[in-house]
Amino acid sequence: MFTAGMIMAFAGAGGVVGSLINASQLNYFSSSTLVRFMISFLLFAIGVLLIVFSVIKKRNKDRLDSLRGLTGDGEKQAVCSSCGLNVAPGVTTCPKCGNTITLK
Repeated sequence: MFTAGMIMAFAGAGGVVGSLINASQLNYFSSSTLVRFMISFLLFAIGVLLIVFSVIKKRNKDRLDSLRGLTGDGEKQAVCSSCGLNVAPGVTTCPKCGNTITLK
C-alpha cells in the first residue's frame, strides 16, 4: 500500500506541475488543463493518504505485537516472571534480576 501511495503521489505531483507549467505558458487555464490539474491533484491527494494510512497501520501493528509479547517474527517474547523484562528468545536467566525466564 505504501508503494502504491508513493507511485500515485509522484504521478499526481508530476501532473500538477505539468498543468501549472502549461497554464503559465498559455497565461490562462484552458478547460483541458483544468481537468488535468484536478485529476492530478486528486491522484496526488489519494497517494498521500495511502502513505499516511500505511504508516499508521504499521505503527499500530508494531504496538499491538509488543503488547501481545510478540517479536518481529511473530514468535513469543521471553519475559522475566519477577521483573517483567522482555528478553531475547532463548535466554534462560534474566540479565536484570537473575531469575529463570519463562514465556509470556
